[in-house]
This record gives sequence, structure tokens and C-alpha cells, in this order.
Amino acid sequence: MMKTIFSRQLANIASCALLFPLFPFLLLAFSVQARTPPERWVHEVYEGRDLYVLDNLAAPVNALVLACGLEGDEDAPTRIGYLIGGKRPPPNTQVTIVTSALPTTHTFAVDEESGTEVACRACAENFTFFWNYLRRSKSVIMTFADGRTAILQMPNVAKVLPPAPCPGID
Repeated sequence: MMKTIFSRQLANIASCALLFPLFPFLLLAFSVQARTPPERWVHEVYEGRDLYVLDNLAAPVNALVLACGLEGDEDAPTRIGYLIGGKRPPPNTQVTIVTSALPTTHTFAVDEESGTEVACRACAENFTFFWNYLRRSKSVIMTFADGRTAILQMPNVAKVLPPAPCPGID
């Protein structure tokens, strides 16, 4: 008897699946609502450089990367990297980042490698200003020159970014 009931239920499910080929996908889509966790700041050391990455490990399509340079090594300068929708900003343009602290707008020139090198004195001052506002923010809005925009949540920023920016940045 139990085997017969189970067989009928299985037959009903199979017939629905045959009649409606998308049924299993629709059932899954309506029954399980996937939620992507928010972005998190992560600190890593790579080849002696401190990397601070705001990323979503579950869906790494939007990211902000702060790569500290190595003092005395011109081949490893402090850089900022950006990603929206899995793509970098257009080269030789600008990226605008609005921090939620106050809110404050920060604009960075993007080089031919689609990143920002923080080497000049004015760049370093701008970077320090940006770093301080980033540490106090709960989110940022990042906009590329081609119009792509992303809102990045930053729940753990003050725990990961140290109070002082990268070494060698005054």
C-alpha cells in the first residue's frame, strides 16, 4: 500500500514534468529565493603588498581594490582597481566614488590599464582623504565614465582598513 502511494506521487510529479518541461525550474525559482550576501572587505598580502579588496565572493562582479605599494619599489606603486559588472572602467577616463560618510564625492583618473596609480603628491593626498572617508562609510556608489554604476555595501570596512593608509602615503 505504501509503495502504491509513493508510486502514484512519483507518477504525478513525472507527468507534470513531462507536460511542463520548465516546471522543475519554475518550482525551484519560486520555492527558493536565493539571496546574494553583501560585499565584504578582505585583507590579503600578495608578493609583499597589502591588498584591501571590497568584493562579493559569491558573485564577484563588482569590486574595489586598494593595492598598497612597496616602499622603494617603483614597479609596485599604490593602485586602485575597479570592477562593475565584471568589467573594468574604460581606459583614460574617470571613476567617481561617492562615500556614504557625509556623503563625499571622490574622482579618480583612470590610466590605460583601467586603474589609478597613487604616485604623485596630489594623488596621495586625494587617496588619504578617500581612505579616511571610506573607513567611515557603510556603502559607496561607484560610477564609470560609460555610465555603469554599482552600489557596494561595506559592513566590515572599519575592521579591515587600518586607520593609516598604505605605507609611504602621506
